Amino acid sequence: MNLFSVVKPKITCIPSSFKEGSLTFLNLFSYMKNRSKARMFDGFDSVGVDGIMLVLAFRLFGVKTERMSFDYTSIAGAFFKYCVAEDKKLFIVGSEQKYIEGFVEKTRTKYENLNVAGYRNGFFLDSLERDMCYKKINESGSEYLLVGMGSPYQEEFVLGLKQSGWTGNAITCGGFIHQTAGAVGLEYYPKIFDRLNIRWVYRIYDEPILFKRYFWEYPKALAWFAFDAIASIKK
Repeated sequence: MNLFSVVKPKITCIPSSFKEGSLTFLNLFSYMKNRSKARMFDGFDSVGVDGIMLVLAFRLFGVKTERMSFDYTSIAGAFFKYCVAEDKKLFIVGSEQKYIEGFVEKTRTKYENLNVAGYRNGFFLDSLERDMCYKKINESGSEYLLVGMGSPYQEEFVLGLKQSGWTGNAITCGGFIHQTAGAVGLEYYPKIFDRLNIRWVYRIYDEPILFKRYFWEYPKALAWFAFDAIASIKK
Protein backbone atom coordinates (compact mmCIF):
# COMPACT_ATOMS: atom_id res chain seq x y z
CA MET A 1 0.00 0.00 0.00
CA ASN A 2 1.23 3.48 -0.79
CA LEU A 3 1.13 6.42 1.61
CA PHE A 4 -2.13 7.81 0.22
CA SER A 5 -3.87 4.47 0.81
CA VAL A 6 -2.56 4.13 4.36
CA VAL A 7 -3.48 7.62 5.57
CA LYS A 8 -6.76 8.10 3.68
CA PRO A 9 -8.95 6.32 6.30
CA LYS A 10 -7.11 8.12 9.11
CA ILE A 11 -7.59 11.67 7.82
CA THR A 12 -9.39 13.84 10.35
CA CYS A 13 -10.36 17.47 10.79
CA ILE A 14 -12.00 16.97 14.19
CA PRO A 15 -10.21 19.30 16.65
CA SER A 16 -10.76 16.93 19.58
CA SER A 17 -9.36 13.87 17.77
CA PHE A 18 -6.39 13.90 20.17
CA LYS A 19 -8.76 12.49 22.81
CA GLU A 20 -9.22 9.30 20.81
CA GLY A 21 -5.62 8.20 20.30
CA SER A 22 -2.33 9.25 18.79
CA LEU A 23 -2.36 12.00 16.19
CA THR A 24 0.18 13.13 13.63
CA PHE A 25 0.09 15.49 10.67
CA LEU A 26 1.05 15.60 7.02
CA ASN A 27 2.01 18.51 4.83
CA LEU A 28 3.37 18.25 1.30
CA PHE A 29 6.96 18.22 2.50
CA SER A 30 6.44 15.41 5.00
CA TYR A 31 4.33 13.50 2.46
CA MET A 32 7.30 13.50 0.11
CA LYS A 33 9.74 12.50 2.85
CA ASN A 34 7.57 9.63 4.07
CA ARG A 35 6.42 8.05 0.81
CA SER A 36 8.68 5.06 1.44
CA LYS A 37 7.57 4.80 5.09
CA ALA A 38 3.84 4.42 4.65
CA ARG A 39 3.48 1.64 7.23
CA MET A 40 4.88 3.99 9.88
CA PHE A 41 1.47 5.67 9.96
CA ASP A 42 -0.18 2.42 11.08
CA GLY A 43 0.95 3.44 14.57
CA PHE A 44 -1.30 6.52 14.56
CA ASP A 45 -5.04 6.65 14.99
CA SER A 46 -5.58 9.94 13.16
CA VAL A 47 -3.76 12.11 10.63
CA GLY A 48 -4.38 15.83 10.26
CA VAL A 49 -3.74 17.65 6.99
CA ASP A 50 -1.49 20.63 7.65
CA GLY A 51 -1.50 22.94 4.66
CA ILE A 52 -4.11 24.35 2.31
CA MET A 53 -2.50 22.90 -0.82
CA LEU A 54 -2.58 19.36 0.56
CA VAL A 55 -6.15 19.87 1.81
CA LEU A 56 -7.19 20.80 -1.75
CA ALA A 57 -5.28 17.85 -3.15
CA PHE A 58 -7.08 15.41 -0.85
CA ARG A 59 -10.43 16.97 -1.73
CA LEU A 60 -9.66 16.58 -5.43
CA PHE A 61 -9.44 12.84 -4.86
CA GLY A 62 -12.61 12.60 -2.81
CA VAL A 63 -11.32 12.98 0.75
CA LYS A 64 -13.34 15.58 2.64
CA THR A 65 -11.09 17.42 5.07
CA GLU A 66 -10.05 20.80 6.44
CA ARG A 67 -6.68 22.16 7.50
CA MET A 68 -5.64 21.01 10.95
CA SER A 69 -2.29 21.75 12.53
CA PHE A 70 -0.71 21.74 15.95
CA ASP A 71 -0.33 25.48 16.42
CA TYR A 72 -2.35 28.34 17.85
CA THR A 73 -4.18 28.91 14.55
CA SER A 74 -5.64 25.43 14.94
CA ILE A 75 -5.80 22.89 17.80
CA ALA A 76 -2.90 23.72 20.15
CA GLY A 77 -4.95 25.92 22.47
CA ALA A 78 -7.78 23.37 22.63
CA PHE A 79 -5.30 20.61 23.49
CA PHE A 80 -3.68 22.49 26.38
CA LYS A 81 -7.07 23.54 27.76
CA TYR A 82 -8.21 19.92 27.65
CA CYS A 83 -5.08 18.77 29.51
CA VAL A 84 -5.71 21.38 32.21
CA ALA A 85 -9.44 20.66 32.53
CA GLU A 86 -8.92 16.89 32.76
CA ASP A 87 -5.65 17.11 34.74
CA LYS A 88 -3.77 15.06 32.15
CA LYS A 89 -0.06 14.48 32.68
CA LEU A 90 1.92 15.75 29.69
CA PHE A 91 5.50 14.98 28.69
CA ILE A 92 7.14 17.22 26.06
CA VAL A 93 10.06 16.27 23.79
CA GLY A 94 11.54 18.33 20.99
CA SER A 95 13.73 21.08 19.57
CA GLU A 96 16.98 22.32 21.16
CA GLN A 97 17.40 22.71 24.92
CA LYS A 98 17.15 26.50 24.90
CA TYR A 99 13.91 26.35 22.91
CA ILE A 100 12.26 23.59 24.91
CA GLU A 101 12.98 25.47 28.13
CA GLY A 102 11.55 28.71 26.73
CA PHE A 103 8.54 26.87 25.34
CA VAL A 104 7.70 25.15 28.62
CA GLU A 105 8.06 28.43 30.52
CA LYS A 106 5.74 30.26 28.10
CA THR A 107 3.18 27.48 28.08
CA ARG A 108 3.11 27.14 31.86
CA THR A 109 2.62 30.91 32.13
CA LYS A 110 -0.38 30.75 29.80
CA TYR A 111 -1.84 27.54 31.27
CA GLU A 112 -0.94 27.77 34.95
CA ASN A 113 -2.37 24.40 35.98
CA LEU A 114 -0.88 22.45 33.07
CA ASN A 115 0.59 19.25 34.52
CA VAL A 116 3.95 18.95 32.76
CA ALA A 117 5.39 15.66 34.03
CA GLY A 118 8.71 16.25 32.28
CA TYR A 119 10.44 17.57 29.20
CA ARG A 120 13.70 17.36 27.28
CA ASN A 121 15.21 18.35 23.95
CA GLY A 122 14.75 16.22 20.85
CA PHE A 123 18.39 15.32 20.21
CA PHE A 124 19.86 12.00 21.35
CA LEU A 125 23.50 10.96 21.29
CA ASP A 126 22.61 7.33 20.68
CA SER A 127 19.90 4.70 21.08
CA LEU A 128 20.79 4.24 24.75
CA GLU A 129 20.00 7.86 25.56
CA ARG A 130 16.77 7.60 23.61
CA ASP A 131 15.80 4.43 25.51
CA MET A 132 16.50 6.23 28.79
CA CYS A 133 14.05 8.89 27.67
CA TYR A 134 11.45 6.21 26.92
CA LYS A 135 11.99 4.85 30.43
CA LYS A 136 11.57 8.31 31.96
CA ILE A 137 8.31 8.91 30.09
CA ASN A 138 6.95 5.54 31.18
CA GLU A 139 7.91 6.16 34.80
CA SER A 140 6.40 9.66 34.77
CA GLY A 141 2.89 8.29 34.32
CA SER A 142 2.32 10.71 31.44
CA GLU A 143 -0.94 10.21 29.60
CA TYR A 144 0.05 12.47 26.72
CA LEU A 145 3.24 13.12 24.80
CA LEU A 146 3.81 16.23 22.69
CA VAL A 147 6.78 15.64 20.39
CA GLY A 148 8.32 18.09 17.93
CA MET A 149 11.35 16.64 16.16
CA GLY A 150 10.39 16.99 12.53
CA SER A 151 9.17 14.15 10.36
CA PRO A 152 9.90 11.22 10.24
CA TYR A 153 11.92 11.43 13.47
CA GLN A 154 8.98 12.39 15.66
CA GLU A 155 6.81 9.58 14.30
CA GLU A 156 9.64 7.07 14.73
CA PHE A 157 10.12 8.29 18.31
CA VAL A 158 6.44 7.70 19.07
CA LEU A 159 6.52 4.19 17.62
CA GLY A 160 9.62 3.36 19.66
CA LEU A 161 7.97 4.69 22.81
CA LYS A 162 4.90 2.54 22.22
CA GLN A 163 7.10 -0.50 21.67
CA SER A 164 8.68 0.20 25.06
CA GLY A 165 5.29 -0.34 26.69
CA TRP A 166 3.85 3.18 26.89
CA THR A 167 0.06 3.20 26.43
CA GLY A 168 -0.67 6.94 26.29
CA ASN A 169 -1.61 9.20 23.39
CA ALA A 170 1.01 11.06 21.37
CA ILE A 171 0.69 14.21 19.29
CA THR A 172 3.39 15.37 16.90
CA CYS A 173 3.95 19.10 16.45
CA GLY A 174 6.85 19.63 14.01
CA GLY A 175 8.47 23.02 14.55
CA PHE A 176 5.82 24.30 16.96
CA ILE A 177 8.15 24.24 19.97
CA HIS A 178 10.93 26.40 18.55
CA GLN A 179 8.45 28.65 16.73
CA THR A 180 6.53 29.36 19.93
CA ALA A 181 9.68 29.80 22.00
CA GLY A 182 11.01 32.36 19.52
CA ALA A 183 7.75 34.25 18.98
CA VAL A 184 6.71 37.46 20.67
CA GLY A 185 3.92 36.15 22.86
CA LEU A 186 2.51 32.70 22.08
CA GLU A 187 1.25 32.99 18.52
CA TYR A 188 3.82 32.46 15.78
CA TYR A 189 1.74 33.61 12.80
CA PRO A 190 0.54 37.22 12.56
CA LYS A 191 -3.26 37.21 12.32
CA ILE A 192 -3.40 38.71 8.82
CA PHE A 193 -1.33 35.84 7.40
CA ASP A 194 -3.56 33.29 9.11
CA ARG A 195 -6.77 35.00 8.00
CA LEU A 196 -5.65 35.05 4.35
CA ASN A 197 -4.37 31.46 4.46
CA ILE A 198 -0.86 32.60 3.47
CA ARG A 199 1.00 31.28 6.50
CA TRP A 200 3.59 29.90 4.08
CA VAL A 201 4.54 33.47 3.09
CA TYR A 202 5.34 34.30 6.71
CA ARG A 203 7.30 31.05 7.09
CA ILE A 204 9.53 32.07 4.17
CA TYR A 205 9.93 35.57 5.62
CA ASP A 206 10.87 34.16 9.02
CA GLU A 207 12.96 31.26 7.69
CA PRO A 208 14.25 32.12 4.17
CA ILE A 209 15.83 28.68 3.91
CA LEU A 210 12.29 27.36 3.32
CA PHE A 211 12.04 29.12 -0.06
CA LYS A 212 13.35 26.01 -1.87
CA ARG A 213 10.88 23.80 -0.02
CA TYR A 214 7.85 25.78 -1.11
CA PHE A 215 8.84 26.47 -4.71
CA TRP A 216 10.74 23.29 -5.57
CA GLU A 217 9.86 20.48 -3.17
CA TYR A 218 6.13 21.20 -2.93
CA PRO A 219 5.42 20.98 -6.69
CA LYS A 220 7.28 17.66 -6.81
CA ALA A 221 5.32 16.44 -3.80
CA LEU A 222 2.02 17.35 -5.45
CA ALA A 223 2.98 15.30 -8.50
CA TRP A 224 3.87 12.25 -6.37
CA PHE A 225 0.70 12.69 -4.30
CA ALA A 226 -1.39 12.62 -7.48
CA PHE A 227 0.52 9.55 -8.69
CA ASP A 228 -0.16 7.71 -5.42
CA ALA A 229 -3.81 8.76 -5.32
CA ILE A 230 -4.45 7.59 -8.90
CA ALA A 231 -2.63 4.29 -8.23
CA SER A 232 -4.77 3.78 -5.13
CA ILE A 233 -7.99 4.39 -7.07
CA LYS A 234 -6.99 1.96 -9.84
CA LYS A 235 -6.59 -0.81 -7.27
